[in-house]
Amino acid sequence: MNTEERIRYDRQVRLWGKATQQQLQQTAVRICGMTPAVAEVVKNLVLAGVCSVTVEDEAVLDDNDLKNNFLIQGHAVGERRGRASVGRLQSLNPYVAVHLSSPMGGEGIVRNGALFSVLIVGVQSLGDAVRSICLQRNAGTDLVVLVSSLGHLTMSIFLSRKLEISYEEQVLTLLTKNVSSRPVNFQRTLLLMRMSDCPEELPFF
Repeated sequence: MNTEERIRYDRQVRLWGKATQQQLQQTAVRICGMTPAVAEVVKNLVLAGVCSVTVEDEAVLDDNDLKNNFLIQGHAVGERRGRASVGRLQSLNPYVAVHLSSPMGGEGIVRNGALFSVLIVGVQSLGDAVRSICLQRNAGTDLVVLVSSLGHLTMSIFLSRKLEISYEEQVLTLLTKNVSSRPVNFQRTLLLMRMSDCPEELPFF
């Protein structure tokens, strides 16, 4: 770390040590879907000093984004969410490289994660979560985080390459097995994720 970085990161180095900070500064993060909940996660990673953040999001800004996503304040409905968010994200920390990436679609979301230590995906439904992971086969990504925000509930699902089972098996185990024994808020979020797969049923919830 240079002098400026030592000053910027002094507080957190005192908290978790120089070795951890150096590891953070070697971490490349890929973002697929800059939802309001994902924006809060990425903000903390950028402030902590990861090496780089690559944003992939071709979604069009809507009123919900303008009300809830601090990264795109000052932008307008109809703009691309990814492009609108990178400027503010970069301004949070000049020592982090922030890039905008064109979407690869389909299996590119996870298979191309081999260049990234951490992959964060914004999901809205159970189908989104499963589709985001099922195409994964031996990617080099160390950690995959699925972030779902529905109503007042936000849930993050962490999947680790260090476990003996695949990312696909991990997400299916978390979302489909022993659900009744999970915390109540987990069950509520999972119910909303399932219902998001069938929008016509939402008025009856």
